[in-house]
Amino acid sequence: MMNSVYQPLATENILDLIWSNSTDAIFALDYDGSVIDANPAFQNMLGWNTEELYGIAFPPFIVNMKTVFI
Repeated sequence: MMNSVYQPLATENILDLIWSNSTDAIFALDYDGSVIDANPAFQNMLGWNTEELYGIAFPPFIVNMKTVFI
């Protein structure tokens, strides 16, 4: 029973380590395509911190599925 309690915590810690230490640029967008988070590699690549990136739209990375399948 205790294992099921700690499993989500362990998974979250592993994901945090990957996010923070990856040399690949990783970012998260909201449903409108605006940046809500970026890992250190992404920040270093662009030279901006998370606060500067927050809310910036990245439409080039968002594929309009209607266009793809028409």
